[in-house]
Amino acid sequence: MQPINPFIFKAYDVRGVYPSELDEDMAYRVGQALARFSGAKEVLVGRDMRISSPSLNQSLIKGINDAGVDVVDVGLVSTPTFYFAVRHLGIKAGIQVSASHNPKEYNGFKVVLCDEKGIIKVGLESGLDQIRDLAIAGDFAPAQGIGSVREVAGIQEAEIDEVMRLAPLPEDMPRIKVVADPANAMGAQFLESYFARVPQVALSRMNFELDGNFPAHEPNPLIFETLDTLRERVVEEGAHLGVAPDGDGDRIFFIDERGEIVPASLTTALVAREVLREKKGKILYDVRYAWSARRVIEDAGGTPMMSKVGHAFISNALREAGGLFAGESSGHYFFRESGFAEAPLLVLAHVLRVMTREKKPLSQILAPLAHSVESGEINFKLANRGAVQEILASLEARFRDGEVTKIDGLTIEFPDWRFSLRASNTEPLLRLNLEAKTGGILEEKRAELMDIISAPQV
Repeated sequence: MQPINPFIFKAYDVRGVYPSELDEDMAYRVGQALARFSGAKEVLVGRDMRISSPSLNQSLIKGINDAGVDVVDVGLVSTPTFYFAVRHLGIKAGIQVSASHNPKEYNGFKVVLCDEKGIIKVGLESGLDQIRDLAIAGDFAPAQGIGSVREVAGIQEAEIDEVMRLAPLPEDMPRIKVVADPANAMGAQFLESYFARVPQVALSRMNFELDGNFPAHEPNPLIFETLDTLRERVVEEGAHLGVAPDGDGDRIFFIDERGEIVPASLTTALVAREVLREKKGKILYDVRYAWSARRVIEDAGGTPMMSKVGHAFISNALREAGGLFAGESSGHYFFRESGFAEAPLLVLAHVLRVMTREKKPLSQILAPLAHSVESGEINFKLANRGAVQEILASLEARFRDGEVTKIDGLTIEFPDWRFSLRASNTEPLLRLNLEAKTGGILEEKRAELMDIISAPQV
């Protein structure tokens, strides 16, 4: 039994290089640990298309079974489809084999619990630490019996049924051309199924063949260079919309008809406005960018709430607040109706509904929703992780006249600009995001902040 590196247990999932950091033995032990931690009679298991996923999946299932717990196996599914399956089938615990958007040599696990309200993401603050410690110890008493495996098919179509019920498209909608690039990853599966049910959309496919080697490009749309070819194709083909999910399909980015990347904050604002047309309530967004979402939410009669960064944190915060919808600047979107889990197809359906109703190009629809200029994320590698608090204290003293928030690192807001600085949950980095009323103010404050953060203490 090889020792497990505890550092692959991240803030809200497990990720490591296969097989040096994460292998079949570890998968078996994680399965045993999850079965004991959850106390569930059944655990739902899904996997992505990575080369190592089938063997890790088999070992994970064996670990769960050897703990005396039954497995519901939904096979090859995206992470959002996995979340849907847990909720749809009423299973109390689930685990997805996936390393999300990470490069091909990685793999990992995402763990959830589920109750009558919906999905509960399991991170280090909500039980993943216990699973880690049980797996590392590896001291598992024999169970009284061996669990069974039940395979369930048809989950993808059931998910599409729910999306079409929650956000139906009009039968007489004008024809819309969409170019989609899921990067040979799991988003291809749900995009293919969804658009097969929407004949009004002409779909132009890029990199739809599932391939864990990611031959086209890294499956991470937050690295905007990966979207260059998609942006070109949208313009070349005269398409109305470009769509780019990430590796496991739980994030989604859009390209407008001009080939421009739509900031996730504007997608949050657009969908929030749509959700608030039907019902008033709380809408969440993360600390990185606030002004566009906040203004649109308030104008639409909703209640804006800011959350710390991280898909597990914002999902669980939405659940605790009883909110309607949450959008994160990295392209994760969550609905009360989806059990507080990511639902990229529901976001896509809302975007198509707005385009159909307003009969305008997407860029024109979004323009009135933008209330700031955004910097994009700026990362600083830390030579000394202990310097984080020193840097944050220095900035707080320097900008003490602003409105200070500390729900995630340091956020300080002024009438014409704001910034968020926080430590990465997964890497030895400080992450800086700014927004301002004008580009000139943004550039001035970015330079000032970068000088301070890059001082010798870093």
